[in-house]
Amino acid sequence: MRKVYFFSAFALVALVCATSAQASFVFPVNNTGREFGLGDNDTNWKVAFSGATSVPTTDPSLTFADSFVANPRPATWVANSDDSKWVSPTVNQTLAPGNGNLPGFYYYKTTFNLGALAPSTANFTFRWATDNSARLFLNGHDFSPPFTTPNSGFSNFSSVQTVNSNFVSGVNTLVIRVRNITNQISPTGLRFEFLSTSAVPEPASAALFMIGLPAIGMVFRGRRS
Repeated sequence: MRKVYFFSAFALVALVCATSAQASFVFPVNNTGREFGLGDNDTNWKVAFSGATSVPTTDPSLTFADSFVANPRPATWVANSDDSKWVSPTVNQTLAPGNGNLPGFYYYKTTFNLGALAPSTANFTFRWATDNSARLFLNGHDFSPPFTTPNSGFSNFSSVQTVNSNFVSGVNTLVIRVRNITNQISPTGLRFEFLSTSAVPEPASAALFMIGLPAIGMVFRGRRS
């Protein structure tokens, strides 16, 4: 009878292990401005400025600081919501003279951690809006065809898009390079919404369930003694 209990426990944990190895899990991410009020620093999204006059081929070594939840912002920007808000290098992004930011490239950076999830199985869907055009980089990888927004990509969200490659174990870095295309100081900003995230556990993580099998077996045997 003790063998029956032991093998029942073995089968149960093996089933949990196999199920865990196949099941998808979400990983935590941060939409721009979601947890913050208008005018606040968004500590989840950092921003750095490059005054380059031509398109950089790689991310420059810049000093990043917290972005701001833009307030006020141009009426032409798609409206904020509970899911996300516009973030910018400075707070005031109205069209009035002297407000906004210099022309050039603005790098917005956020990170997320896959933990024990397998990077080869990871993916996320998103939509975004930018002033002006933008390009997406994941862990320094520039996708081809690239993920981009148009020069007037601020009045509406993009279509839903999917990233399913170039993830790494542990901490991943997402960079959005926004170009402020102007000859003078003008509004610029980023709106980024993660819509879903998914990945399955690393095989080694699922196998950890098996470590407890002898102990579980002994517990069941002890209860029958």
